[in-house]
Amino acid sequence: MVNAVLDVVSDPAFCERVNELGQVAMDILRKRLQDCPAVAEVRGSGLMIGVEFTSSNYVAQTLIEAAHRNVLLAFCLSATRVLRVYPDATITRDDLEQGINSFCDAVDAAYRSIQ
Repeated sequence: MVNAVLDVVSDPAFCERVNELGQVAMDILRKRLQDCPAVAEVRGSGLMIGVEFTSSNYVAQTLIEAAHRNVLLAFCLSATRVLRVYPDATITRDDLEQGINSFCDAVDAAYRSIQ
């Protein structure tokens, strides 16, 4: 089993696809969240993305808003103002775009509810 996983993740085509999808996600996030005062930074590599907020209050409210939109997120234990966005590597581009846009909607709703 381990060898099969290593074969997949070391395949250059797989890595290229993950990086391309990651760039799609980052482009959407940066465009949609660039003017949101609740967001300090969007960063990541491939499909491992972190969104840092200006306050942990926004993190908590965004988790709630995202759950209402069927978006599952994880918070970062070592940085309480960061939400981790880790789409599955097998996700389709359409599903990725829909999920990232739903996340951005959740961020917007969280910001509005706290203001």
